Amino acid sequence: MEIRYTQIDNLPPLAWLAEIKNGIVEVIHGKRVETTENWFVEGAWSGEFAQGEFLDNDWFCGTGARLCNDKIVFSTPSHVTYGLFSKNTGGGYMISNSLFLLMGKSDFNLDPQYPGYETEFQ
Repeated sequence: MEIRYTQIDNLPPLAWLAEIKNGIVEVIHGKRVETTENWFVEGAWSGEFAQGEFLDNDWFCGTGARLCNDKIVFSTPSHVTYGLFSKNTGGGYMISNSLFLLMGKSDFNLDPQYPGYETEFQ
């Protein structure tokens, strides 16, 4: 598995979207998302930054992902008030820390008649 990055300066600085297809993870991101060969992140944790060990840490504030063997593992914050959004695209997956970015890059739309979004997002 391999991660490829494209920085888009007019995205919100901490926004990112990963599209996984055929063993490639294509990530578009804002200018404040930190990227390396094996991981990307927008956030902070109680550990050494250069090691990128946010997945293994007791405290993490942010979102990101890291390659682990031949898989990619996504991480949400340690608190429960923020998460990630995903969509099965048929041939792969899209995952983002921004619902609006995911909606803008896919054919995903919210149903204005559905009353349960507030409950589901909580």
